[in-house]
Amino acid sequence: MQITKPHAALLASPGMGHLIPVLELGNRLVNHHNLHVTVFVVAAADITAEKISQLLDSSPNDHLDVMLLPSVDISGIVDPDTNMVTKIVVTMHESLPALRSAISGMKIRPTALIVDLFGTGAMPIADEFEMLKYVFIASNAWFLATTIYAPFVDKKVLDDEHVDQKKPLKIPGCSSVRFEDTLEAFLNPNDPLYHGYLSIGKEISTADGILVNTWEDLEPKSLRALRDGKLLGGVAKAPVYTIGPLARTVGPVSENRVLEWLDMQASESVIYVSFGSGGTLSSKQMIELAWGLELSQQRFIWVVRPPLENDVSALLASPGMGHVIPVLELAKRLTNHHNLHVTVFVVSSDRNTSVEQLSQLVINSPNEKLLHDVVLLRSDPDMSGLVDPDASIVTKILVMMRVCLSSLRSNISSMKFRPTALIVDLFGTEAMAVADEFEMLKYVFITTNAWYVATSIYTPTVEENVLDDHTNRKLPLKIPGCRPVRFEDTIEPFLYRNDPVFKWYLSLGMGMTKADGVLVNTWEDLESKSLEALRDTKMLGHIAKGPVYPIGPLARPVGPPPVLGNDDVLDWLDKQPAESVIYVSFGSGGTLSSKQMIELAWGLEMSQQRFIWVVRPPSDSDASGSYLTAEKGPAGFSDYLPDGVAHEVARRAIGLDISVFFEDPFPPWL
Repeated sequence: MQITKPHAALLASPGMGHLIPVLELGNRLVNHHNLHVTVFVVAAADITAEKISQLLDSSPNDHLDVMLLPSVDISGIVDPDTNMVTKIVVTMHESLPALRSAISGMKIRPTALIVDLFGTGAMPIADEFEMLKYVFIASNAWFLATTIYAPFVDKKVLDDEHVDQKKPLKIPGCSSVRFEDTLEAFLNPNDPLYHGYLSIGKEISTADGILVNTWEDLEPKSLRALRDGKLLGGVAKAPVYTIGPLARTVGPVSENRVLEWLDMQASESVIYVSFGSGGTLSSKQMIELAWGLELSQQRFIWVVRPPLENDVSALLASPGMGHVIPVLELAKRLTNHHNLHVTVFVVSSDRNTSVEQLSQLVINSPNEKLLHDVVLLRSDPDMSGLVDPDASIVTKILVMMRVCLSSLRSNISSMKFRPTALIVDLFGTEAMAVADEFEMLKYVFITTNAWYVATSIYTPTVEENVLDDHTNRKLPLKIPGCRPVRFEDTIEPFLYRNDPVFKWYLSLGMGMTKADGVLVNTWEDLESKSLEALRDTKMLGHIAKGPVYPIGPLARPVGPPPVLGNDDVLDWLDKQPAESVIYVSFGSGGTLSSKQMIELAWGLEMSQQRFIWVVRPPSDSDASGSYLTAEKGPAGFSDYLPDGVAHEVARRAIGLDISVFFEDPFPPWL
């Protein structure tokens, strides 16, 4: 379409909460100021061409164009655990070349560029094209005043009076900033977020004008200070324009009726409830909140977003059947007991593994239906270019998980109903950064026990000399409120602090503390001491931060075995003296060769001890060769051991000739 009107360009930061106000401003400029507007949108996970089209359809305008800039990959620039604000700032910076190119290619060049709070770094591009440059503040004048004044606050005033003594931070001509209203990151002058905030404040003052979503009668004090050269006018320099209230029209609701009702209420008697653009409640949560507001007997205005049609959660399972099966069982629990819709993402390098095969692992009868979705994230089985062939299985799994993050991101982005929570297992903590991108809650699922959680989150805080005492002098490693870690129970890689596995373990512990919660396969009566320590802020609670939920026992029901049932095993165990039965299991990652299996069988037999032995099919090649597969092995104990050995071992174990306990693909035996 031929542009014949004055032309303005707007730049929207990533996220719907930034895009919608910019689109509303664009409509205002078109309808009230007779401009042609082009809105440049920096791509984000929740912003697609289809979503933008839906927003435009709600208020079509021939003189408003939207251009979606190409997405940028910042994974090599920022750490996965970096806060969302820093990620937005970096994304905006990396999108500047695309913005420059887009403006350069326009037939009718805009005469002005309007950026939002995170777009101030784009103002030099306006200078390059000799365009006027404006900053749009979607919040209020007091926030603007605080932002442009912050870079000029004396460090002594900030550190000594505001942070240490908790005195209000005075803003010339405006309300002071109370200590309890100060964002946590701003209390640390070394925090990158704080430095980014100061940079934005300085850049705003270089604009040709500032547009604020407020109006004169609402904030006369702050606006007067921003315009007074003796107060903040000398800092702001540019004129401040009040353009509010700028709100999105959502339907034929009578605003006058709401305002008239508010005018009739007593001062400070109305509660305002809003969770912003990133806060979507489930139907159940919405009902709970509604009852809470009703029972509070308080007047309120509640800004309601439509609830999710289904409560959706996403689970991420690491490679290896020993990781997949517990995650699938958790998915069943969430579906059957909490009425959630669950999508399980499974990282796999085994080309023979199928969704159907994985689904069958948690179906225990022909009539049972799978109530959750399973999505395979394929990883190239050839990782020779990424990891040393002799690297540990732990290192290989970590590399596979990292490689699959982009696929996870893409799958979540394309889901019709976006999950509100992402639950990752032990090796998936790096994926929590993806949850942050989509404004999802993030949880860690630990299949072992609460003591392991306590040890994991505490280890990164242990001083070097204490670790030296543990590894060199073999002293127990004390865990506050829990039993200590004995030296003989310490895994070998943890004895060498340069070992990549040890460094990963520290990273895991730190990652857990950033989760919104930790789910543990345990229960209160089993580990009351460790759970109490994790909740007590004087012990480990100040490290854990997020709540710890015992959700166990979470076990896979495997159905009736051919000969020997679960009840038979438990009955037999109940008849044995206390602490008289040896339990032998190498986990899903521990595969023995045929020769090793025979040696172990004879060793158990000659020990004259009662035992339960969880056996996997032997492998005469890679000890961890079956770790990442879902293969089934032979179905009988005698297929693994020579005649006579199987008979004697079975008899010693339980007094029976046949010792089948569970079915494949994990065939434990007695």
